[in-house]
Amino acid sequence: MLKEHADFSYVQNQLMLKGIYRTGNKTPLLNVLFRGLSHFEKQFANPSSAKLIWHRINCPSGLGYDRLAFTDFLASLEADVLANLSSGKTKLVLDYSHEGRRVKSGRGFPRIEQQLSEIGLTADCCFVLTQNRSALASVADKDIGLKVGYAHSHGSTVYLNLKENGAFAAHGTEFGTALIDEGLPRKNFISLNRELRAHRALLVARLHENGFLGNLSFSHDQVRFAFVYDRVTTELTEISTKAKLELNQRMVTDLLNREFVFKIDEPEGNRADNYTAVYDMPVSVLRQSELFIVTETEMSSAALQRITEKTIKAVISGLPFVVFGNPYSIKFLRDLGFNVHDGLVDHGYDVIEDPAMRFEAAWAEVKRLLAQMPGLIDRNLDFLWGASETNKHVFEDVILDLMLIKPLHEILTWID
Repeated sequence: MLKEHADFSYVQNQLMLKGIYRTGNKTPLLNVLFRGLSHFEKQFANPSSAKLIWHRINCPSGLGYDRLAFTDFLASLEADVLANLSSGKTKLVLDYSHEGRRVKSGRGFPRIEQQLSEIGLTADCCFVLTQNRSALASVADKDIGLKVGYAHSHGSTVYLNLKENGAFAAHGTEFGTALIDEGLPRKNFISLNRELRAHRALLVARLHENGFLGNLSFSHDQVRFAFVYDRVTTELTEISTKAKLELNQRMVTDLLNREFVFKIDEPEGNRADNYTAVYDMPVSVLRQSELFIVTETEMSSAALQRITEKTIKAVISGLPFVVFGNPYSIKFLRDLGFNVHDGLVDHGYDVIEDPAMRFEAAWAEVKRLLAQMPGLIDRNLDFLWGASETNKHVFEDVILDLMLIKPLHEILTWID
């Protein structure tokens, strides 16, 4: 059970006192902050009297990076509300704390400013929340009038699920839960792949071809949608070295054309509802695995630096892990104080900015670790338990502050 957080109720109360108008029921960071409160819906102000208008940035498929879906709702507001935004009486929060891809290296910010100007608003009325850390760094290098903050609705939710003995409680999940010996043999790895992405398909194809057996889930039925297949084809080019592109294309095509199902044995790991898929931990299967192979939402360049709940769950599990994701993900964890199993796992892949080279380096590390099995966990059990104890303390001291409380304090200071 994680400790209580003193600032949690404070920011709840302060934001309600300021007066918030939220534009729908999917406002990621507010949903985390006010979850479980039965009076949540009734206490939000109307737009004319609100100090803050809170809106979730929506990025539907096909919209591209040129337009972010938020100005239609603004243009539909009453004239007095737009006047309040223009005068500074009311401020606008664009909540992108559930994502980060559409503001790579800050390139989305000038477009947000342009979209605001098209309806007569200036950038200083707006605060953007994003998971993309590289976008924040880029703001200092550009003439950006927007306020930008780092926030992470998924990471905050994982924290609260543990603290409140909630979504993980059925399995008694705590830090290092995968290290518990239930007397069953461990397979080589666990890898959970729900949405079809090129790096996930390529990883699964290589694991399958090399005969590596593990607890593997892989969702590929979306290939019937042409736009998904086109996206995978494009992504595959980005994560393939020139020498291996043709081979990678053939392997992934063969994989997607096969009749097969990769599912783990525990029902919770295969359920289709979004909340379960995002936040659940298939604990009994974790306890039958030796390595957590994380496939993040994307494998991008240094323009996108973010982790998601996928990596956070691997840290919680206690297993050694390798992340097929964005660069500097491990550095981010290490800088926060997490023990990322240096000495046991070589995370050298993490600092490689080229996605194709990073994929190959991560794959080489997976193969190196798989060659040490069975027995990887047993030989390093004391070390891994010690790392999990460290990580629990770092998690409870850092994660909620960084991903939820700090950005909300920044917003409160900004509107005063």
